[in-house]
Amino acid sequence: MPVHPISAAAIFSAGDQRSFEEQRPEILEACKQFITSSHEEIRQRHAAGASGTEVVHQLSAVMDAMVSTLFNGILGLMGADGKRLTGHLTLAAVGGYGRGELNPYSDVDIMFLHDGSVPVEAVEAFAQKLLYFLIVLCLLVLLLSGIVIWRAYFAFYFPIWAIRLASDVHAVCAFVLICGIITHIYAAIWIKGSVRAMTRGTVTRGWAWKHHRAWYKQLNK
Repeated sequence: MPVHPISAAAIFSAGDQRSFEEQRPEILEACKQFITSSHEEIRQRHAAGASGTEVVHQLSAVMDAMVSTLFNGILGLMGADGKRLTGHLTLAAVGGYGRGELNPYSDVDIMFLHDGSVPVEAVEAFAQKLLYFLIVLCLLVLLLSGIVIWRAYFAFYFPIWAIRLASDVHAVCAFVLICGIITHIYAAIWIKGSVRAMTRGTVTRGWAWKHHRAWYKQLNK
């Protein structure tokens, strides 16, 4: 069980009619507060004698609580698209997180699975919204691990094992983010019409139909 069970009400305001984009900053802040407070309690438990195995299981439970809350909450914010996805889309945790062994400051690996019975663009829209929060939280991990290994100012506050772990995690997160940036640049160049969309703000009908079919249909009603 997570240290502090989190409910949708703690992140998503009931009855809020604002769009996802308008609620995004508040949702992100609520996630940050949940992660920060949970990690602090886990740190205190570890200092009080909890084993490393207990710590990684607790960290995994905390992430389970947040990811599942985001999953269900974002489905609700998507309205009709969210209802179509319910029962047809799920998440699978992989790697250390999938084994229930999420280490401090480690990245979070998840896989989206759907049965193919719903439009691909609806799945992509949902994935983009959820991954936004997970990527920002990974950036936060990069910042926190950087503070731990910042020898000139902060490193002497932490034990040597934490500095060594933070160094490894920092390098991994940096590598993943750099690869992500390169992949995005490559995808923008490789997918014909994407650069034009970013620089001119316009796309062809064929591009819109292929990559954003729901939006295309909405514009042509």
